[in-house]
Amino acid sequence: MPEALLVAVPILPLVLAAALALPWLRGIAAAAVPLAALPAVAAALTVPVPVAYAEPWLLLGAHAGLTETGRVFLLFTGVLWLLAGFAASAGTPADPGRTGFLACFLLAMSGNLGLLVALDVFSFYAFFAVMSFASYGLVIHGRTQANIFAARVYIAFVVAGELALFAGLALAAQTAETTLLAELRTAELSTAALVLLILGLGVKLGAAPLHLWLPLAHTAAPAPASAVLSGAMIKAGLFGMLAVLPLGLRALPEFGMALICAGMLSVALAAVIGVTQRNPKTVLAYSSVGQMGVVAAAIGAGLLVPEAWPLLGPALVLLAAHHALAKGALFLGVGAFAAAPRGRRRSLVALALAVPALALAGAPWTSGSAAKAALADGLALVPTGWGTALGGALILGSLATTLLMLRFAWVLPAYAPNAAPAGAAARRTLPALAATALSAGLLAVWPFALPAVPAIDPVKAALPVLGGLALGAGVAGALRLGRIRIGEIPAAEGLALVSRDTDTQATRMPLAIRGPRWRPQRPRPVWPRLPADPWPLGGAAALALLLAMALIETARYLP
Repeated sequence: MPEALLVAVPILPLVLAAALALPWLRGIAAAAVPLAALPAVAAALTVPVPVAYAEPWLLLGAHAGLTETGRVFLLFTGVLWLLAGFAASAGTPADPGRTGFLACFLLAMSGNLGLLVALDVFSFYAFFAVMSFASYGLVIHGRTQANIFAARVYIAFVVAGELALFAGLALAAQTAETTLLAELRTAELSTAALVLLILGLGVKLGAAPLHLWLPLAHTAAPAPASAVLSGAMIKAGLFGMLAVLPLGLRALPEFGMALICAGMLSVALAAVIGVTQRNPKTVLAYSSVGQMGVVAAAIGAGLLVPEAWPLLGPALVLLAAHHALAKGALFLGVGAFAAAPRGRRRSLVALALAVPALALAGAPWTSGSAAKAALADGLALVPTGWGTALGGALILGSLATTLLMLRFAWVLPAYAPNAAPAGAAARRTLPALAATALSAGLLAVWPFALPAVPAIDPVKAALPVLGGLALGAGVAGALRLGRIRIGEIPAAEGLALVSRDTDTQATRMPLAIRGPRWRPQRPRPVWPRLPADPWPLGGAAALALLLAMALIETARYLP
């Protein structure tokens, strides 16, 4: 029974994606999209751990199962895909790209959930690649110039990341003489293998300087896709690092210091660039960059001081679950806000979004406060110098997140004023409210053992939030009194220097103080529009993967 349930975790989304290709099954498959993640939620709640089994006929010998860490990731990832599936299925049937979007959504879901139950190199990489390449269809869905540019940047990073990850896993498997992920952690891997693994998984994690795809992709994708891109899929990078790096086993000081520096850079960049954005989804994307910077710094601390990992590991898992639900609620809430008619309903949606926003900032008595307190307890074991810097980065992260949430609240009212039909608006609002409720009650409904969270001083926890509020109000007042308007730093920073106009505010102009007379001139877009339906792309990718698997299996029996 556990084996059958684990097999259904990645298979059910694949079956539904294939059913979308058949016109007579398309309606049923589209309606069943929200149910595709149910096996993952059921497996996380019912399958005892640890459990493992092998399928020698699949690939080069596939191993599937569930670890304690995998079970936690599977639960919050499955819940988020389930809620996002409800929001995605609320799209209008008249949308010519709806079938392709749902197909890519299901393929990405299969890859994301499948890699969490994969125990060997081949299965993990196959599911990781399916998730990454299928997400291209989610980013390019709208077919605007912004979608096209964001999708091109995204696929370039994906190809580079997949090549690095494949090479790193191959080198690691050769060195360790095993294909099991758990045994890779205990092996003495070469420097080249470790560099490639960190780079390949770091692209998906989205910490600087590998973050350039993230603000573009999260802004361009529809709200349900942005919710899983930020809440679930970037956690695949964290899960992969937990699975293959020797965290808690031996020290890798050079890699630890590099990740700490990258993490602190991410926090600073997210604050400086995110607060200038005018699109609420871009602001949320930069918030994810900052939060993943905290994650990267914590992993670096674990590689620097293995003795701290027993505290850092559980704290990171709780932080991942908290961020997934809170950020998923905010992205789904943006879609619900845009779909809601003006008036009381839209105001209620905006008010509800304050709950996950406060949780992200680490306000007292929230899951964010608990996760960061547990993380600070582990960082306290890092020697003076790096420990002081990491503690400061954690406080700076809360301050930066508060500023970004203030900016989000400021720009949200002007986002997407066109209301959706009443039925569609309700179907988009309910998943956002459910994610908000789960984010608010995470500590109360959490079915697993929590890390040892130290007693939280509400005054101390509130100081970064209050500081962010005071700083935001002070800067806004000074700019208003001085009649100074700060221009928007283009999303993806340096990439905007070589991009054309993308028809959104996300990449419009560099930082500048604009007077009343000067206005930026927008060049005319010249890129052709792509076909409306990306389903051929998703279908071709799935068929190519299945054909490759068949060829590999056939080759095993050739003389």
